[in-house]
Amino acid sequence: MQETPVQILEVRAGEGERPLTITAAVNADASRAIFTALSEQLDRRRREQTASVEDVLALREQTALVERFAPLANAGAHAIVQVTEADLRTCLLALTDYTARVDGEHFQPVDLRKRLHVIAQITPVLWDANATAAAAAAATTGQSLRTPRNDHHPRAAAVRRRAPTPSAGYPPQTRATPPLLLVVHSDSGRLGSPGPSLAR
Repeated sequence: MQETPVQILEVRAGEGERPLTITAAVNADASRAIFTALSEQLDRRRREQTASVEDVLALREQTALVERFAPLANAGAHAIVQVTEADLRTCLLALTDYTARVDGEHFQPVDLRKRLHVIAQITPVLWDANATAAAAAAATTGQSLRTPRNDHHPRAAAVRRRAPTPSAGYPPQTRATPPLLLVVHSDSGRLGSPGPSLAR
């Protein structure tokens, strides 16, 4: 049975000032693919002109996300990570933009083909997590599904329009309790060994 690069373990509704969080298990290939894609998109974004405060905030969010995935990509091990709704959407939009930019009819090196294959497995899971997070937020607040906080991104509307895709048989749990702060990291390549927390 083929291993799923990303599995959503839990979507936990925020309480008070604490934000809604998504906990996921990621394997080494997923960490490297996410880090590489986000890094390349960040480099391109830095070369663009920053025209507004929203652009500055979006750049800051993307930079923070790249910095969080850097140690995972370098370690080359399985990990459990925890992100906020904003982090999830930033990651999803960056992966979508990266794929649209590099995936085409031109020649693709082996490492790029492998990376795109992993990203193709990751993005449906993230779309599903995004929809689940929005539903959890709506259930908590008693309001209609809220729109993404990074609406200034040109592809943000796609996040709202995209229909969720089942996440490979791993339905996330939703609980209206404070978010977990535990993140484990295993150098042995298996989930479950305690390690440094990457949760913010």
